[in-house]
Parts: sequence; C-alpha cells; structure tokens
Amino acid sequence: MTLDHWKLEAIGYTGGAFLSICLIPQFLKMVRTRRAGDISYAYMSLYITGLVITCLYLYVQGAIAAFVCTAFEAGVASATVGFKVWLEKTGRYDGSSVQADEEVGRRCSVPDVDIDQENITTRLHPPSK
Repeated sequence: MTLDHWKLEAIGYTGGAFLSICLIPQFLKMVRTRRAGDISYAYMSLYITGLVITCLYLYVQGAIAAFVCTAFEAGVASATVGFKVWLEKTGRYDGSSVQADEEVGRRCSVPDVDIDQENITTRLHPPSK
C-alpha cells in the first residue's frame, strides 16, 4: 500500500503544524503577562540554531512540508526572544515569574491543618503583610 504524494504531504504539513504551533501559547502568555523570567537565553539560542540548521537540511532535501513548518517554528522562537529583549530594554519586565507568584502567595490566606489522633482541624491564617 502506498500513499499518494499529496496525502503524504498532507501528513507532513499536519504533523509539522502541530509541532510548529507548540510555542505560540507560551509566546501569547508572555505577551499577556509581560513576564519572561522562565525563558532562558541559552536554551532559546541553541533551540533556534538547531531549527535553522534543520531548515537548511530540509530545504536541500526538498522536504518542503517539514521546511515550512520548521521555518515557522524558528520564526515564533525568534519572536519570543525578541519580545523578551524588548521587555527587558523598556523596563516592562519584572525579571522573574517566581517574584510575581510569591506576591500572590502573600496576598492569599493559607490553610493550616492540625492532625491529631482524633480530630483534623483547619484554620485560615490571615495574609501576612
């Protein structure tokens, strides 16, 4: 059983589309929250370099479906790095998502559970100031 050329291309584009859109939710979250502390320059540099090298290989091999999807993925990865740089240069960057998460934790009441042999009691501590 062999697949027609167009069916094979459709499979390639479909799989590549899923892989290439994986970074979009992270990019949109970063744009929305203006937080990019979890994005490593070292990781993104290696990732983009690998994508570009893979694009070159795919182009030379004539694997157009994979090339288009990988090129799109490289573009989104580059936009992610560019936006992180922009956030840092314009001062709109808080530096770390951990810092924001700790701030949320200070504003919330935290349950405290006491367990003894007969009773389990829960108390809410007021938020610390």
